[in-house]
Amino acid sequence: MITMKSLWKDIFREIKNTFGRFLSLLIITALGAASVVGIQASAIDMRDIADKTYKEHNLYDLQLKSSTGFDEDDIKAIKDAKDVLSIMPTYIFDVFINIKDEAKTVRTYALPDNINTVDIEEGRLPQKTSECAVEKSLFKKGNYKIGDVIKLSLDNMDDYNKVFNEDTFTIVGVVSSPLYVSHDRGRTSIGDGSLGYYMYLHKDAYDLDVYTDVYVLKNGSKDIYNLSEDYDDKAKNWAIDMESVGDARIEVQNNKLKDAKKDIDDGWVKYNDGVKELNEKSLDGKKQLDDAKERLEEIKTELENNEYQLNMAPMPDEQKAYAKAQIDAGWDAYNEGLDEYNKNLEKFNDEIADGQKKLDDSKKELGDSQKKLDDAPNPEWFYFTRKDGTSFDSYYQDTLRLQKIGYVFPMVFFLVAILVSLTSMSRMVEEHRMQMGVFKALGYKPFSIMLKYFLYAFSASLLGGVLGVLVGSNLFPRVISNAYGHLYTMPKVDTPIPIYIALIAIIAAVSSVVLVTIATCAGSMIGAPALLMRPKSPKAGKRVIIERIPLIWSKLGFIGKVTARNIFRYKRRFLMTLIGIAGCTALLLTAFGIRDSVGSVSKFQFEDIVKYDAQGFLKEITTKEQREGLDKIVPDVHLYIREESIDVKGLNNKLSASLIVPEFSDKLNDFINIYSSTTKKVETLSQNKVIITEKLAKTIKIEIGDNINLVTSDGKSYEAKVESIAENYVRHYIYMSSDLYFKIFGLNPKYNNIFMLSSDNNLNEKMMKNDNVRAVVLTSDLLKNLSDSTDALGIVTIVLLVLACSLAFVVLFNLTNINITERIRELATIKVLGFHDNELALYVYRENAAVTIMGIALGLICGVFLDRFVLTSVEIDLLKFPLIIYPLSYVMAIALSLTFALFVNWVMNYKLANINMVESLKNVE
Repeated sequence: MITMKSLWKDIFREIKNTFGRFLSLLIITALGAASVVGIQASAIDMRDIADKTYKEHNLYDLQLKSSTGFDEDDIKAIKDAKDVLSIMPTYIFDVFINIKDEAKTVRTYALPDNINTVDIEEGRLPQKTSECAVEKSLFKKGNYKIGDVIKLSLDNMDDYNKVFNEDTFTIVGVVSSPLYVSHDRGRTSIGDGSLGYYMYLHKDAYDLDVYTDVYVLKNGSKDIYNLSEDYDDKAKNWAIDMESVGDARIEVQNNKLKDAKKDIDDGWVKYNDGVKELNEKSLDGKKQLDDAKERLEEIKTELENNEYQLNMAPMPDEQKAYAKAQIDAGWDAYNEGLDEYNKNLEKFNDEIADGQKKLDDSKKELGDSQKKLDDAPNPEWFYFTRKDGTSFDSYYQDTLRLQKIGYVFPMVFFLVAILVSLTSMSRMVEEHRMQMGVFKALGYKPFSIMLKYFLYAFSASLLGGVLGVLVGSNLFPRVISNAYGHLYTMPKVDTPIPIYIALIAIIAAVSSVVLVTIATCAGSMIGAPALLMRPKSPKAGKRVIIERIPLIWSKLGFIGKVTARNIFRYKRRFLMTLIGIAGCTALLLTAFGIRDSVGSVSKFQFEDIVKYDAQGFLKEITTKEQREGLDKIVPDVHLYIREESIDVKGLNNKLSASLIVPEFSDKLNDFINIYSSTTKKVETLSQNKVIITEKLAKTIKIEIGDNINLVTSDGKSYEAKVESIAENYVRHYIYMSSDLYFKIFGLNPKYNNIFMLSSDNNLNEKMMKNDNVRAVVLTSDLLKNLSDSTDALGIVTIVLLVLACSLAFVVLFNLTNINITERIRELATIKVLGFHDNELALYVYRENAAVTIMGIALGLICGVFLDRFVLTSVEIDLLKFPLIIYPLSYVMAIALSLTFALFVNWVMNYKLANINMVESLKNVE
């Protein structure tokens, strides 16, 4: 029996003698394993580093906002809510900062305590109310240094001074925040609506009676993998649970408002009673004073008459003196009465003035209270999970796209690996046919004979699989995560080997080679030892299929006919080469096609479908004054929209979609190009049916004419019939007329959105000055953001292209090498007959060229279907990729395939030129 020592010697000798074959098997399995592990590991590592970062910084599970702020009773209610681990009430406020004579928006945060903790990049955190820490991009943009002073402001500094104690702050540190995963800072309600930077202040820098925001950390959050559907589902339920707390607190606030309104109403009643009482008192007092004044006037007149009569009447002196004394006494009484009257008049005037002042003060106080009540917003709480933060969810969705590519693309690699393994090992077994016959004649069991070939294939595939796992799990995540670095701010990924996926990759790599080897050996050992020890009989010559087409065959010369016969005579060799080249070309075209499709999403969505230049997000329009104020600032060409999130139930599942209800249905196509996904005809809204977008219809399995269930946030379900299915690439939409909205929901739509056509560069700033405008988003910004995201995925397609090119080169090299090796005696004979090296090369390369061209043609056809399969597989719920391959991609796929074929043929020139005619023509017996 063969000893293991001698077996391994034989295997090592075989590896040395057929190192090219061994290396090709190793490289192909390495590429396959690297493609499996590398792309999957990239997605896993990117999620792992995000999960680690979120948990290390205690990133919030819920963010609560309130239109009226949060008082201490609100904070207590939130803290006592179900499953709350900890909360952090805080202050957030947006202001302006002047950088190089240009006002930029900046969001200020109070320093965090235990949630959303920040990293110190330089310096330290603020310890005084006059200190601040800024983000790195703001620090660089302003060319600041630690110790520099910056000034914050608002257009209305009275509003600023109601919030902050100071307006100048000293930079003491540079920080990074887990709240900003993306380089896109989001939206703001000031300036042009685009948030520029963020910074942190000491809590005492704010002068507010209530908190603006509350961050909540829930029990069990750190026990869940944060980037998973399980976490998203739990977060959604946490938000629903918190709504009950908010509803209770809103009811308390509404009751306070009602009490305040009642107090004001009672105050107005008292004021009116006071006015009435003062008026009555004024009338009574004035009447009494007038009566007293009248009596004094009568006394005065009487005294004056008496004096006149006394002066005119002749009488004795003594009697005249007495009368004079009486009159003087009367004047004394009159003067006393006049003094008393004047005192009473002054007292009356003072009392009336005091009363009027009290009424005026009361009126002003009631007016101020009434204005404060009128200006007070309706109590409303808002609940946000991380999924509502665009950057958090887009990061997660990008990793899902990566993961899906990692599921599909490597399958083709292993199919090609199996093909090459079959070709290589079949050739190896054929070369050792006589040796196997000798062993069989000596009585060796099939297992013992196959063991050499098994170990040969096993060692090549195992080494290739392990090498692919090591390279794929380390190199790919670094390259791909760096590609996403211009979109997201994340620490460098850790690159552990994903054991489970690595085992699958290695098992797949080994199996693809070993199973083929076993099958080939088993098939070759069929027959008697004597038959195996003889060379395999040459394949009988016969007419090939092309000879049956006289129109073609008759036009071929001698060399052409020889080439055709050689190609089609050895069908297995032909098919292997054809499929190998076709597979590589298909992979190349698929990689280019993915790049084309992914890169076209932003253009198709925001240039071909979306026509409006800007979208304004509004508070619900409920009053005539709101509408009139907005009409004054919006562009001439605009359309008010009702947009709300709604769940759509189909036959088997449910999805969230945006319901779009235009004020005027006939104007919608001026702003959104709604056309059928099948007929490409423009669709218009009818009064009784809705239009839904293609991905939504496909996902919930709905067709034209079917009914869909619309489930509102309160759980009520309504039914609508689908009239058409519209082309769309980003998110899910349902288009409905305002009349149908009223018919279904029993309410007139309250418009909260507006589409605008405008080339005004200051549109954002003008719109944001209106209190009813929440934000303005430019379509150009959406186009740029989506383009950036797809550009990052474009780096992934470059990785796929490198893999495809590597595979194409190895496959072509291996197949060409085997082709020459199999025909070495034939080629040596031709060389003996006098063919020069160039003629011999052309003899072989004509066949290679013909098969290469046929393989490329077949590969282009297969590549179209493979591209569609991959794109369909990697789509996520909110995104649809256009199935498009640009002409240049076909050209590039063809050019690369031809380049590799020409290069391999050039390399093989050396082997053809060095064929040893004597050795090759020796009798094999």
